[in-house]
Amino acid sequence: LVRLLMSYHKYGDACDVVTTILPSQASSPSPSSRLPEKGSIDYVPYDLIDSLWQIIEVITSNSASKSDETQRKIQKILQSRTCMERSLAKHFEGLKISEDGLRSARTLSNNA
Repeated sequence: LVRLLMSYHKYGDACDVVTTILPSQASSPSPSSRLPEKGSIDYVPYDLIDSLWQIIEVITSNSASKSDETQRKIQKILQSRTCMERSLAKHFEGLKISEDGLRSARTLSNNA
């Protein structure tokens, strides 16, 4: 879906999809209980997120002489990207906690 939206130049919507796929802290179970072995996988290819980010960078770097309407659209895209960035940060924090929890669980089961 993200690729499709990007192909139609709907970059803000693509950011929103990434934000939706990656769970927020409030709506998901505790990161330590989210294990890949139990099907807890939230994934958007990181190279796709990088491509989306780079496209938005190019658009915003060339936006100085654009019309007011275009500037408003760019601001909306940037707001969506900021939300995506926050979701990614939370996602990576959750991955670290899950990884630490999984390592602990495996250590405990090996010692038992």
